[in-house]
Amino acid sequence: MTYEDMRVLAEEMGVEIVDFHFTDGLRGLCVDNHIAITAEAESDTERKCVLAEELGHFVTGSGDITGREDIKAENRGRRWGYDILVPLDDMIAAAQSGCQNLAEMADYLDITEPYLLEALAAYERKYGLFLEYKNYAVFFSPLSIAVYRYDELQEFYAVSE
Repeated sequence: MTYEDMRVLAEEMGVEIVDFHFTDGLRGLCVDNHIAITAEAESDTERKCVLAEELGHFVTGSGDITGREDIKAENRGRRWGYDILVPLDDMIAAAQSGCQNLAEMADYLDITEPYLLEALAAYERKYGLFLEYKNYAVFFSPLSIAVYRYDELQEFYAVSE
């Protein structure tokens, strides 16, 4: 999903997106049905990662959580973004396509490497060290993906940090 695809998705949900010059280091902000994205973002890839999290706050009802110590609401918004931009099927496809490290996987997924690391940490908190998914075992730390069929290892894809 490209940044433009994310913008279209947001607009279909009735969300207005604006570029904004934050002075306090924020990268994005969701208030009601408005999302501000930092004008200082270096790329559309970075903008997309910020937009995914802020749209996640909108969708999950977290909204504007600035000034509140609401870690659960923050994590709900982030997880929604990870599910959209870093789905397990795409991680598996990236490994199968030959991605050998996190930078290559981030490029394949068109996300920033820090965003990928945050997504992997969130998946590990949610599922533990690994998850059996379809015919795969996805290990989150260190990242590796194994294909299993009938209790027999068929293929193994390791992605190094």
